Amino acid sequence: MSQLESKGFWEKIKKDPVPAIGMAGFFGVVGYSLYNYRNKSANLKPSVYVIQTRVAAQGLVIGILTVSLGFHMYQTYLHRNEPHENALNLHHHHDQHKDTNAKH
Repeated sequence: MSQLESKGFWEKIKKDPVPAIGMAGFFGVVGYSLYNYRNKSANLKPSVYVIQTRVAAQGLVIGILTVSLGFHMYQTYLHRNEPHENALNLHHHHDQHKDTNAKH
């Protein structure tokens, strides 16, 4: 991988870290399940162990999506420095309405 490609990769991660977090979580769940497979209970069937691993991975995905959605909503609606576009349009419409009433 060239330095230019590497720079673009890190810029993409800084812009949107959710896919990188998801990939790290995926490899974490797979690694953890492979490591603990030999330590599982003797009564636990391999198919049940795979199902439990799948449920853990799905829970991780839902958790990441929930946190990223909450963060996005926080940035979009609660932590903005400028007024929302619709708020600007309402103020502009209200000011125009005052001007037309004042002329009559």
